[in-house]
Amino acid sequence: MKRRILKTYFFILYILLFSLATSVFFIKTSYAETVNAGLVTGIWYSKYPFYSDDLVSIYSAIQNRSDIALSAKVGFYINNTLIGSTNIEIAKNSISVATLQWKATLGSKVMYTKIIELKTPDGTSVSTQSINTETAPSSVQIVLDPEIVRAEAERKLAEEKKAIALNATNKTLDTESTLNRLATTKDIAPILQNTENSIYSTIKKIGDIADTGSKKLAKFLIDQKKPDTVIKPNTKQTDKSSKFSFLSSSPFLANAYTSIYNRFIDLSATALIFWKLVLLLIILVLIIFKTKSWAKRGGGEGGY
Repeated sequence: MKRRILKTYFFILYILLFSLATSVFFIKTSYAETVNAGLVTGIWYSKYPFYSDDLVSIYSAIQNRSDIALSAKVGFYINNTLIGSTNIEIAKNSISVATLQWKATLGSKVMYTKIIELKTPDGTSVSTQSINTETAPSSVQIVLDPEIVRAEAERKLAEEKKAIALNATNKTLDTESTLNRLATTKDIAPILQNTENSIYSTIKKIGDIADTGSKKLAKFLIDQKKPDTVIKPNTKQTDKSSKFSFLSSSPFLANAYTSIYNRFIDLSATALIFWKLVLLLIILVLIIFKTKSWAKRGGGEGGY
């Protein structure tokens, strides 16, 4: 008796489970057959035109003409690259809008949206083979904002004008500083001129003296190199040459003495010219250093 009751109980349970499974299957099949949804053709933007670095919202609408509510995951693509996705709920017989915020970048863009996933209220995935899952592509050329470009150009122009004005101011200050220095050193100009004249006069006198000495020395050397100055035997000599009368006995010694004497005279003339040049160089160096010292003194007084 108990065994019969158990068999009856299991049979009834089996019938119930089979009925439940069959109903679920038919419900899912009816969902798949009765879903009438898809993306509305095209996308739109929160503003247009938009420019580089603008924050823009991209919109895409999904319509649901079915008798059941649906949930969808919508992907947003730019140049075939997924930049983000949005999950939305679409009530039955209604339209919902998916949106994504995006920061625009320079260049040519091709944008579109696509249904990545579509589900029924119980989480059952719905086949999207027979519905519109992708919007038509929208091409946009994004450039810099003309207002920003104009503002940047004005800023650069203002900076250039400021630099030119600053440069002109610096030149004016340099000119004023130079004039002030000239005004300060104007008082010592006569002193410098008088000193310069004195130095030139001294140099001229030294030059005249040196020229006179050189002329006398040259005349003396010429007289010394005359042939009649060579000591010869039995020749009447001057008082000066009489001191070397012992040379008259030997023509060789006389000629050697004359040669040595003439070489000594040449060296003396060369040394005189050399020291004359050295003297002039020393005077020139003193003039230069003295002039620089006066100039520095005048510049220092002008600085105060």
